[in-house]
Amino acid sequence: MVGVSNAVNLNPDGLGQVLLYPYYTARGGNDTLISVVNTTENAKSVKIRFLEGRNSREVLDFNIYMSAYDVWTGAVTEVAGGDGAELVIRDKTCTVPYFVGSAAGGVARVPFSNVEFIDFNGLTPQKVDGAGTGLERTRSGYIEMIEMGTLVDITEDSATAATHVNGVPADCAQLVTAWTRPQAGGTPVPANYWTIDRLVDHEAPSGGLFGSASIINVNEGSLLSYNAEAIDNWGDQITHTAPEFVTPRIIDGNNNVSAVFISGAQQVDVRPWLTNRDAVNAILMNNQLLNEYVVSPNTNGLTEWVITHPTKRFSVDPQIIGAGNPAIPPFSVRFNSDAARPGTSCEPITFRLWDREEVELADDPIG
Repeated sequence: MVGVSNAVNLNPDGLGQVLLYPYYTARGGNDTLISVVNTTENAKSVKIRFLEGRNSREVLDFNIYMSAYDVWTGAVTEVAGGDGAELVIRDKTCTVPYFVGSAAGGVARVPFSNVEFIDFNGLTPQKVDGAGTGLERTRSGYIEMIEMGTLVDITEDSATAATHVNGVPADCAQLVTAWTRPQAGGTPVPANYWTIDRLVDHEAPSGGLFGSASIINVNEGSLLSYNAEAIDNWGDQITHTAPEFVTPRIIDGNNNVSAVFISGAQQVDVRPWLTNRDAVNAILMNNQLLNEYVVSPNTNGLTEWVITHPTKRFSVDPQIIGAGNPAIPPFSVRFNSDAARPGTSCEPITFRLWDREEVELADDPIG
């Protein structure tokens, strides 16, 4: 029987193996600044994945190799003169690809891609999903960061290569080469060791990541900050994969037991599930959301809510669940299946609103 301390959970301290950043945006003059901190004495391999907000299709992913107590930062902004968004990186932490290493002035600009929601002639699967194919779609979404393993020195001294010396990784080129594949028909050489065995110099993940983001609008003088949600005890297996590889995903941990802290009941619900997806769903579920709002015509005051479903795509996207198959609970509407609302998967919800004098509003101001 798995106890509370070993079950998948949302860590109230904000530390974990998986970090969820519920929203990034490069719309309306906004930029999103993001950071992740390794609070441990061990080097780590981390997958960073940016997903657009309509159907959670990937727009960018890569690997970072963090040294002990390292911090990595980046910023999502609008592409100058273009329709899409891009990631701006000045941080020297080792990434694969190492964007900063070849960037002019040490500032890398990595454009987001629409390759996961456009079609290619003669290739399958075709990826158009009804929610648009333009780069504009990349301007808002959310971010996953998944610890793939603890980076160590066993045979190739990979942890030493990732560790900073005078502010830069000792040998990021070694880690880039480790993932470099030979030309067609070629044979990997020992320096390409991760293309031969992705587990080299890795041990099980150990957690201890935390992160935050800030949405800033310089012209309007506004700043909104939040801490990333942290999932701990997600798994104890090494999930190290190549950059731009579709796994690990948030549902690819090997711990199928969830621990949910029940609000107001002073108890914890520990429950086994068939899959890690179910366990992650369990810790992210809410039967209600409570918040304050302001709607003031005199000051043009409005309130915006952003609600993110990081596991929804695995239940509703026909490319994942199969064309024609029904949605998988807890979601009920397959993506792009409603002719009245193309390019969506809308779940029924009910609003109740009160003013500051405890009067329930008959007119629904939700737009």
